[in-house]
Amino acid sequence: TSTKEGQTTVGIKLANGFHEQPIRWQILKGTDEELTSIAKQFRSVKPIDLKELTKGGAARWANHSVTTNGRNGTSDSAYAIDTIEIPFGKENPFSTPMRLGGVDFLPDGRCAVCTLSGDVWIVDGLEGEFNSHKWKRIAAGLCQPLGLAVVDGKIVVSGRDQLTRLHDINGDDEIDFVECITSEFITNPGHDVVTCLDMDDDGNFYFDSSVQGVLKYSPETDTVQVLGSG
Repeated sequence: TSTKEGQTTVGIKLANGFHEQPIRWQILKGTDEELTSIAKQFRSVKPIDLKELTKGGAARWANHSVTTNGRNGTSDSAYAIDTIEIPFGKENPFSTPMRLGGVDFLPDGRCAVCTLSGDVWIVDGLEGEFNSHKWKRIAAGLCQPLGLAVVDGKIVVSGRDQLTRLHDINGDDEIDFVECITSEFITNPGHDVVTCLDMDDDGNFYFDSSVQGVLKYSPETDTVQVLGSG
């Protein structure tokens, strides 16, 4: 325990370095007088069970999906373009710019898309008549993700800050847990982009950085290697 400028800091250390059962405690911040006056009150209050926070929260955007039109290409040549309308402007329930970056497909055939503004969307309706597509936002607040890959059924994005794996814990098509895979690459406080994302058969990730060049992340060694620059 240490006191500095009227503030008390308490450090907790286990005698043997580990404990067989989970330990829960509650940390309070205040002056010595404040903590002394409420100490008796908090002795009878049980710490929050953090396990409840690991089960996934309620859906926030379930009623904010948007449907756009689609059309098949009419060309008889070997290369035809099918068109999916993007929810720009007033069609977008969140009024977020739809500057699309990475695109990949989930095992069930739906499409996952990330945007420069930090969103990840799921697009449904890519099979059959192809005339109507449902867009649903499943994540927001990411740092400029411009690369996306579906790995073992989970969405991974490359952003300016890190490679991120997205987890939908309770199966409601909204992301509950954002996992940092690695942030061991250089970012620039100015204009900087991290784009593209691909994998090889050994599970290594490849992506591009405007600061460093072509990067390779190896999960086995947890290291980022520069493969080429310039």
